[in-house]
Amino acid sequence: MSKTLMLYYTFTGNTEFVSERMKELIPDLTVERLIAENEPPKKGFARFLLGGAEALFRSDPALFPVFHDPNKFEKVILAFPVWAGTYPPAVAALFKKAPFRGKKLYIIACSSSGRAEKAIDSAAEALSENELRGSLSLRDPLSDRVGSIVRIASFARFTEEDE
Repeated sequence: MSKTLMLYYTFTGNTEFVSERMKELIPDLTVERLIAENEPPKKGFARFLLGGAEALFRSDPALFPVFHDPNKFEKVILAFPVWAGTYPPAVAALFKKAPFRGKKLYIIACSSSGRAEKAIDSAAEALSENELRGSLSLRDPLSDRVGSIVRIASFARFTEEDE
């Protein structure tokens, strides 16, 4: 079994793009997508209104079970889109339903602004029983594929070399 698990949530495909690149760069990486049973609409103003409200008020959506137990891995990479300045409700549900402790933690956050530090800090605080070893903030990876791939490759190397 690999020593690193990547758990990711995607809504518009940006974080999925990141997870696919990480898997290409780290062949023995175990990757699992977090899937909420109910999500806000994918288009229109309601997407921002409902999704942002759910994130701000830390709603607890039903999350399909996580197949891989994070506690069986040395390292956990958590990747998510930024919603209303924080991590999305599906990620909050993961923290409650599949808690993990004592891991080397790496966080990747995708946002439209490219400024995801607040969301990364919030996630690290929620996972404070782990050691945050590094983070990466990406601005709309699907819009800047080449630039994002360069940064993802550097981050992948860092996570692999970090002992």
